[in-house]
Amino acid sequence: MKDAWRESGWSEESTASAQAAVRWHASQYLRTRLDASEVTALGLREESQNTRLRGSREEKSRILKATQLHNGTNNNTVQGLTAALLLLEQTSPAAIDALHGQYRTQAKQTIDRLLERAAELSAALEQSSEPPVTK
Repeated sequence: MKDAWRESGWSEESTASAQAAVRWHASQYLRTRLDASEVTALGLREESQNTRLRGSREEKSRILKATQLHNGTNNNTVQGLTAALLLLEQTSPAAIDALHGQYRTQAKQTIDRLLERAAELSAALEQSSEPPVTK
């Protein structure tokens, strides 16, 4: 198929964009015509990309709202820290245990880096000339 696009004079960039559009429309069409088991048998995800993106946007919006409500601040630093904590709290030990191969390695490296960064930020806070206010 790539050869046909190239022979018709399409650039590599245009070809990639057009192929993505064809795949998207074909998968949307198949989802409207086939049941879930047939869709997955074709190697497609049961949920459409639109549904997945909508869910992702809703999750990001929920986290942003939660950070604003949680600390009642518009301070980007505090909101970022709160968002990171909320994301971590959504990850269960069972989900980590279920990881395999490169994902398990990546998770370990990420957690180690999170611990390092949390220690760095905590030390900066402790060394600050203004101590944190405790309730």
